[in-house]
Amino acid sequence: MSRMLDEQWVDIVPPQAPPPSADPLTVTILAVVLLALLALGLYLHTRPHRRAKRALRRLARDLRHAQRDNKSVCLRIRACLRSGFRGRSLGTVRMAEPQQADWEAYLGRLSTSCFGPEPPTTGELNRLIDDASQWLGRRSVDA
Repeated sequence: MSRMLDEQWVDIVPPQAPPPSADPLTVTILAVVLLALLALGLYLHTRPHRRAKRALRRLARDLRHAQRDNKSVCLRIRACLRSGFRGRSLGTVRMAEPQQADWEAYLGRLSTSCFGPEPPTTGELNRLIDDASQWLGRRSVDA
């Protein structure tokens, strides 16, 4: 009888092992999607700085072609800096410790040019635009 039972179970094939869950194609697609999301995040993080720098370049071009008066250019520099630092008030932007004093001196020059009794000269405005572009290239401490 034991032999008969053994012969009945001979045709049964054990099930195969399940396929591996992480095949190379899935891992590759996941890695590409992750890298794309990281690149998009980096792009969106730096975009206000880039947009503000473009606006400053246009402002310098308009100043060269005398399409704006000097007071409005000065106020526009402030607006570009604010947008580049994500809408924060310029007085609240903090730079790294060695640069903080220079940043405050620049803000003082900019305020004097914008709100002083005499309109700033074209040369001073060009220096302010160049400096603003350089400040936008640096990261604030709380960015």
